[in-house]
Amino acid sequence: MGLFGHHADEPITGEFMGLVLDEEALRTPAGVMPLGAITRAEFLREIVGAGPGPDETSVPAVVGGAAVGAVAFGGVGAVAGGLLGSTVKQEGEERLKTQSVRLIFATDALNYSIDIPREQEGGAITFAETVKSAVKHHKD
Repeated sequence: MGLFGHHADEPITGEFMGLVLDEEALRTPAGVMPLGAITRAEFLREIVGAGPGPDETSVPAVVGGAAVGAVAFGGVGAVAGGLLGSTVKQEGEERLKTQSVRLIFATDALNYSIDIPREQEGGAITFAETVKSAVKHHKD
């Protein structure tokens, strides 16, 4: 099983920061979440208003990056474009700062979230999308 292995005739699988996705379930340190029971799988980036700092970005850069990404690649492109736009440092009055980055997974019986280091954001986004695809594929 690779990081995010998937071929048309194989189940969607993956591993990320102690989370293991196989053909039947998402295995977390808090317990096992059967694919058919997963109700939430998402990457959450909390952004707050802040003054100058090492992680500063402008609102137009985030919105512009998301818009370009959405036009070119749909929903996943919007997320990626917004993240890429957020790395642009611009001078201006209104600035944003990333406060926290999390992966959140839930079933009716179990909720699990994990803080993600900023350098792992790309992998976290991809893993959340992989879990969503596995859940959709499992239900179809």
